[in-house]
Amino acid sequence: GKRGRKPIIDPDTLFDILKGKKEHIFDNGHLRPPSHEIWDDIIKELNYAVPKKTVYISVLQDRNNIKSKLLNVLGIELPVLEDNSESENTKNTTDEDCSTDVNDVGEKSLFKLTIPYKDYIEFEPFTVFYKDNKTCRSYDVLKQNTWVDIINDAFLMKYKLPCNFIYKSCKVRKDSSRSTYFLTFKAKCKDCYSEIFGWSNKKPSKGEALELNILAKDTSKDNESHNSKRPLRGTKRDIVGNMLLKDLASNWRRNAASTMEFGQTSPANLYNNDILRKSKQQYNDKTLGITIKNPIDSLVELKRNSTFAGSLHNIGIDPFL
Repeated sequence: GKRGRKPIIDPDTLFDILKGKKEHIFDNGHLRPPSHEIWDDIIKELNYAVPKKTVYISVLQDRNNIKSKLLNVLGIELPVLEDNSESENTKNTTDEDCSTDVNDVGEKSLFKLTIPYKDYIEFEPFTVFYKDNKTCRSYDVLKQNTWVDIINDAFLMKYKLPCNFIYKSCKVRKDSSRSTYFLTFKAKCKDCYSEIFGWSNKKPSKGEALELNILAKDTSKDNESHNSKRPLRGTKRDIVGNMLLKDLASNWRRNAASTMEFGQTSPANLYNNDILRKSKQQYNDKTLGITIKNPIDSLVELKRNSTFAGSLHNIGIDPFL
């Protein structure tokens, strides 16, 4: 058949030039925009044979595997879906259902995240056993209703994304020799439907931080379409409730907002005062062992056994109790 037109710039020649500037083309795994001066330097070396936007798109769309090879030289690996059997991994379903195609990386950037060891041990994997008829299988799982908030809070704080990510399908590998990754997880934004895929290449040793890679669309400039909030629950709800026993909800919000930048939309994990006050009340009730909530009985209790005894003179039901 008829061969296509020969490219103006030989792909190998282009790759050699890009390889020489690889440290400047990416910023922490993110491809620099076409407005950056590095692209002017590149087309200058190409004797202006092609527009800089053409070169940028070639890298962005990974034509001739240019982007993949550059990231490989830099030691950054893009994830590939594995076909692991159920016996090699387990799923932790913590939020709503979502589906993520991790191979669709056209508009996504690579984010690096470090979880300190003191936070990692709060949700580190533990083994659970399941009996299935006559067989017994074991799986490693992360602590439910804990790992999501620790990872999500660190991610949003570092990269200032406005997304309300709903997490799903965390998989922990028991046998690292049979898998590329130690753990993987997926999530989807409730507002813009942006999907993310996160992974860690190896299990941290004692005292080491957990190193995470997250493929996600950079939505830091897309503030208008994001307005929902993450639910405050699980371990984090107890932690926040305990903090509020000696503080005000408004002070908690002020401290949580101290890392925000000017013009930034309120993040999905900055809860409103009503949610904070309710978590405080529930934690206080839990601490005091209050399980039955009856406002009439509470009024009688205040009248009989509190500093308000002199103020509450008469309650109609009191003589009958």
